[in-house]
Formats: sequence, structure tokens, C-alpha cells
Amino acid sequence: MHCLKCKVDEVNTEVITSCDSCRRLIHELVCSSLNSLEIRVIELKGKRTLKLLCEDCQLGFLQVPSILSAIDQLKSEMRLLRDELNQKSIPPTSNNTGPLNSDLLLAELQDRQSQVNNIMVYNLPDQNQDHNDAISLLESLDIPEPEVKNVVRIGLPNKNGRKCLKVTLHKQEVAVRYRSKTQG
Repeated sequence: MHCLKCKVDEVNTEVITSCDSCRRLIHELVCSSLNSLEIRVIELKGKRTLKLLCEDCQLGFLQVPSILSAIDQLKSEMRLLRDELNQKSIPPTSNNTGPLNSDLLLAELQDRQSQVNNIMVYNLPDQNQDHNDAISLLESLDIPEPEVKNVVRIGLPNKNGRKCLKVTLHKQEVAVRYRSKTQG
């Protein structure tokens, strides 16, 4: 180990002590800037009130009051922000206060997952060849070999007397490509 200030090894004949805060070594006479009375008090090593601090620790202790002040200021700002957030929070409404029913939630999730493969075609004339119409429509959008699983007319007829055509596909990717081509 070597002296914090002069970087000379402790093997030197001069007595070495350590900083009471960081425990780094320092020569008592030359490097510590203590007088002989202070050195005798430090050497007592008993219940002494005089502390030996290196320059780094002295500077650190000088910054403690400003750090404590900054902490207090941050705590008060945090309290104000918490109060402001509590005032602005929206109280729960009557329709979402009950606990979530996991069965209903699971059923909704399964229903949505099953609808991912569906595409809806509107204003297609009823000709009793819905399956062929769906395939030709998908092929016209450059979607090769559409894997049509099911084709069904659903809902009420519109003012032209045409029902919506629901096309269920085997693959979700085909449905996504169809939607992107018709919306873009």
C-alpha cells in the first residue's frame, strides 16, 4: 500500500495512518498537514473526536449539505407531482369496476382469433357461385392459390339486395395480404 498524497510505499520510516472515512493510507507528518498535537490525538485510536480526513473526503463532506438540500427539494417535488396525479386520475366508472371474468375474456380472444382469417366482400351479386367468385377476386389481386376454406353470405341485404360475402381462409397471411392490397 502507498500514501494517498505522495504515492510512496508505507515501508518508509515515517508513521502512516488512514483516513477515517475512506480508509486510504496517508503519512501523518508530511502529507496530512496535521500539527504534532493533532497527530498525538489521532494516535490515541480510542474514543477520539478529532477525525483525520483526506482531501477528497473533506471536499465530499462539504458537499453533503447541498446534496441533502437537493434531496429534500426532490422529495417535495415528488410529493407535489403525486398529489397532482391523484387529482387528475379518473375514477372508475360503473361498467368497468367489476372483476374481469376470465371465461368471457378467453371467449372474446378466441372469437377474435377465429375472425383473423376472414375477409368480407361487399356488393358482390348473388349468383350461387360464391366460392368461384371469391377465388377469382383473390386471384385478380395477385394473391396466388388462395386457400379458401369457406364462403358464406351473411347479414341483411343492402339497398341493392346484396348480402355481404364472408370468405374464410386457411392462412392468416393471405387475409392480411388481401386487406393490405384493398386498403392501399
